[in-house]
Amino acid sequence: MTDQHSDDNKLVAERRAKLDAIRAQCKSNGFPNSFRREAYADDLQSSFAEHEKADLETLGHVVSIAGRIMAKRGPFLLLQDMSGQVQAYASKDTQKDIKARYGSLDIGDIIGVKGTLHKSGKGDLYVNMDEYELLTKSLRPLPEKFHGLADQETKYRQRYVDLITSPETRDTFFMR
Repeated sequence: MTDQHSDDNKLVAERRAKLDAIRAQCKSNGFPNSFRREAYADDLQSSFAEHEKADLETLGHVVSIAGRIMAKRGPFLLLQDMSGQVQAYASKDTQKDIKARYGSLDIGDIIGVKGTLHKSGKGDLYVNMDEYELLTKSLRPLPEKFHGLADQETKYRQRYVDLITSPETRDTFFMR
């Protein structure tokens, strides 16, 4: 158990160092509030699910979304907002820019993304990032995706973590 706490403390210290570096670079306080979201993930999924890959490319629909990074798979980031999830694609140039500006983005960070809608080869909707902005740096790691939040005591004491990680809890919360 002590090893787990020391690992968590090291991770938090690394993330705090990243935040300090961001604040040193940034003219404001490191938590911008000028980003304007124009769409929610679920609205995009429902509105553009029927469009073919070629149709979306010719349409060139530009969207602006914001969400928490729930997973990173190569150049793809899985963003979750209050309505659902959508992927964001970072080209090699964008990835280099992210590294230069922020060190790297961590799971749990909240970012704003502006770009054109596309579909992957598997038919998943994604936003090709033209512009992005780190809105909030996550200092504490989220629970593992596979195991989730298993401790009932933690679920009760840290409801915010349970709401982030569990879609069922989030749905119940909105229903009430």
